Amino acid sequence: MPRRYTVQRPGGTQPDQPEAALPPFPPMPDMSTRPEGYFQRVVVNALTVIWARVSRCRCSSKRSVRASSPSAAGPSH
Repeated sequence: MPRRYTVQRPGGTQPDQPEAALPPFPPMPDMSTRPEGYFQRVVVNALTVIWARVSRCRCSSKRSVRASSPSAAGPSH
């Protein structure tokens, strides 16, 4: 039975490109004319900040987790 949950990367695999290269945050429609526009603007701004932080720190956080892992360092005694 074939497994259907494999993830296909667009454009194929590129070994020289780091895995942390995320696509830019999708543009959101301007809702400032609606009464609920302020709330959506706050949510979109928060998501944009989170997306920028994740896309910037993803590569370095993987390295630091791998480096600080006790199993990766080997036995201590």
